[in-house]
Amino acid sequence: MTVFSLILFTFEDIWFLLTGDVRAFETIFLPLAAFSSVLWFLSLFILAEGLPRLVVVILSASMASHVLLRFTAVPSQQIKAIAICRVLASLGLVLLYLRFRSEVAES
Repeated sequence: MTVFSLILFTFEDIWFLLTGDVRAFETIFLPLAAFSSVLWFLSLFILAEGLPRLVVVILSASMASHVLLRFTAVPSQQIKAIAICRVLASLGLVLLYLRFRSEVAES
């Protein structure tokens, strides 16, 4: 569920960066963002120390920012900066997953 939401939110951020339409997927993604941010936050207590925990904290904040942006008036330029940060965080998670998957496959 959380990986699915991460893919959808990355798509939404890329869509916003290309078109400038921030409200295009509001009805679909708002409940999903709220649910995913809670799941990411709860998984913070399950994971071990170190880099995985840091990634979960960053992605939990990313999901929560999707919800908070719907209820606050933020200028478009700041939303673009936030969207770029969220896309980079998602890309970082994918690269981290690929790195650990290759390390497990080698051993």
